[in-house]
Amino acid sequence: MEDNYGFECSTEFVLFNIFEQFHYQAIYQLRELGISLFEALSEGRFYVSVLLNRAMFEVVCVNYYTLIKVESKFAQNLKYLQSALKTKSSHEKERLLKIYYQGTYEVFCKLFDANASTSMDCKNI
Repeated sequence: MEDNYGFECSTEFVLFNIFEQFHYQAIYQLRELGISLFEALSEGRFYVSVLLNRAMFEVVCVNYYTLIKVESKFAQNLKYLQSALKTKSSHEKERLLKIYYQGTYEVFCKLFDANASTSMDCKNI
């Protein structure tokens, strides 16, 4: 797995863009649902407005849950990467980078699962 990561390739850059897209996708969904909610309320379609309100709530909950799961892993990965850069031992650096790569994989496994509407447990690691 670590062959796909590192300073020589752009995998991490692509994966961080996936994280950013996940965030902006939620903002776009909320915007569109909010516009539809406003129109439904203006026209007196209250049943539709309840459904739209629930859809907005679900978007917020899924994104909040995903970002909470991912945020702590991001911080932990950053610490491993900083430690790997500071150490002089090649064996220790390799060990820390392996942990970093595994953590990065877990982060984007969770993002993929959230985007694909599957289980958020990421048990295929």
